[in-house]
Amino acid sequence: HDRALQHYRHHLTIARELRDTQSEARALANLGNFHSWKGEYAQALPYYQQYLALSPGLQDLEGEGKVCHNLGYAHYCLGQYRDAVRYYEQDLALAKDLQEKLAQA
Repeated sequence: HDRALQHYRHHLTIARELRDTQSEARALANLGNFHSWKGEYAQALPYYQQYLALSPGLQDLEGEGKVCHNLGYAHYCLGQYRDAVRYYEQDLALAKDLQEKLAQA
């Protein structure tokens, strides 16, 4: 587990040095997922929130939806139910937007 965490942190550092927003977002999501998988939900939150701060420039509704879902789950596990509902609603809205865009294509 320690090697995976080191790898994700290194990925984030390199992405930021290169100013590669897509890569930075992936690294942030991976770090959030890593902590979530370990049951460290409070530690996962800042990584997911940083991802969402980058998301307007990513044009990735699917990725944004996944992170909103993960944020909802993390808040749920922490007993923060209002925040959980807020992120689950955001995930649902993004899923509807994505479905509409796919239907138009």
